[in-house]
Amino acid sequence: MESILLLTVVLFLVFAASGATSPMLSLYLESLGADYARISIILTTYAIASLVASYAWGRVSDRIGRRKPLVVGGLWGMGLAFGLLAIAPSYRFAWGVRILEAVAMAAYGTASLAFMGDLLASNTARGRHMGSYRGLGSLSFALGAFGGGPIIQFLGMRQVYGLGALLLLAASLVAGMIREVPLSHEESTTPSPEASMQISRWFLAGVLLWTGAFWAAYSMWPNFLSSLGYPKSAANWLWGLAALSEVPFMNITGTLSDTLGRAPVLAIGGFGLGLVMLGYVTLHRWLVGLIGVQLFRGFAYSAFMVTSMIYAAESSTARRRAGSVGAYNVAMALGQILGLAIGGQIAQRAGFTTLFLVSTGMFLVSGWVFWALPRQRPTAWSAITTAR
Repeated sequence: MESILLLTVVLFLVFAASGATSPMLSLYLESLGADYARISIILTTYAIASLVASYAWGRVSDRIGRRKPLVVGGLWGMGLAFGLLAIAPSYRFAWGVRILEAVAMAAYGTASLAFMGDLLASNTARGRHMGSYRGLGSLSFALGAFGGGPIIQFLGMRQVYGLGALLLLAASLVAGMIREVPLSHEESTTPSPEASMQISRWFLAGVLLWTGAFWAAYSMWPNFLSSLGYPKSAANWLWGLAALSEVPFMNITGTLSDTLGRAPVLAIGGFGLGLVMLGYVTLHRWLVGLIGVQLFRGFAYSAFMVTSMIYAAESSTARRRAGSVGAYNVAMALGQILGLAIGGQIAQRAGFTTLFLVSTGMFLVSGWVFWALPRQRPTAWSAITTAR
């Protein structure tokens, strides 16, 4: 339990840093001289670096039988990247730093999720526990987003990245306190169903589509709000509102996935985000409408995020878990590449309404792919796991 608590504190700090900076990233790049098309290219490069690094770090973690070195090292790298972004003189400089950030984030993200999979291996309520873990991340993201808004308004965007660097440094110190027992090189002599299960290609295809639709829309979302006359800080507090709603929804949807199975809840995440996109198209002129859409977005996002995380983590045994998580992160990165590559281009050439309609279609297709997955409910894993 101590390791789970420390990993949760680390996640809280990481998401606080992300919440303060992510909603205004495209605006920050624009302030450094990048137009919409260049912003799209910079964000796509980040996703490509993340794709390669996620696969590599997953293999490395399984080969050495360790998670902690990658978690701590990734946090140090992310802290360095945020510090450099705070003093970036141009978008070209920021472009290079974002590649470093992607490699470091992949190390942390892959190893930490595999670590949680190890810790929850014998628990049949994995979805609920993962929901609580990820829900606290959403809470810290919301706090970061709300806190970042006033800093942006009164001090500027650079100071937010400086704050993020300090939070990531603190996270690395907490991660260093985790006690890790290296994974056993032996597998159970009586394989369980999960031991022979490979991560579903259809699941990975659905993740790619969902993530592509998400990043196509949300990479340009701050610019969309700005074009409507909302202040620059609106992206932060509206995104923070959605993240705050995820705190209870993560736990609820995690419990639903334990009860109903993973596939139906994943499908809810796809169909639900499709409705969110339509809400942006039809309700964007009324602030109260945007608030309602953001609250529903919190539910739909939670359904996908918690369930996909636990689905990836339970798709193989401890000795291969990081590899499965790496494959999941690769699918996420491929979707991010797809979304970022088309998001800015569609917004530039056809406008924001067309962008949201394209994303709607992609979300709906992902929902059907998830719905077609085999229905499985969680069982305790009998394959060898590592006690911590």
